[in-house]
Amino acid sequence: MLESQLSNGGVLRAAEATVEYFAARPTIVRELEELGQVLEDRVGIAPRVLPVPEWSLALHCHYSRREIAAAIGYVAAGDKLIKLQTGILKLEDRKRELLFVTLDKSGKAFSPTTRYRDYASSPQLFHWETQAAASVTRASGRRYVDPSNGWTFFLFVRERSGSINRCWHGEQ
Repeated sequence: MLESQLSNGGVLRAAEATVEYFAARPTIVRELEELGQVLEDRVGIAPRVLPVPEWSLALHCHYSRREIAAAIGYVAAGDKLIKLQTGILKLEDRKRELLFVTLDKSGKAFSPTTRYRDYASSPQLFHWETQAAASVTRASGRRYVDPSNGWTFFLFVRERSGSINRCWHGEQ
């Protein structure tokens, strides 16, 4: 995930290459260590809950879309980093779907047809409107309403366009 931020728009390096990068830059490593100590003293860190053990994504934490793509294995070492632009990322082979939601859709990036009414209706429930192409008569829509199909959904919510996503996990 760190590498996805360092290689902004480039190719994702292997972890070993990132270690070599930092090994050649001890001043940066010292500065990061000092910054870590300062932040550790100032920020209370809640226990990490990892909804998917093989993903390094914890619930209620902040992530960029590049970090999310790297953490779930959507991009791997040697792959060109991609920008996740759409509101969903379907991982067919694992029956998992990531839903990217922006709460404030008043900006220019949202047309009247994409201003879905998404909101938390309680601490445990989130009202999410599907894209217009989803329908209960299509596989895309049935995936959301049929709890016996084995799909798991992960909600990444940000307040407005350009801000960082927060991770939530839920069943249908």
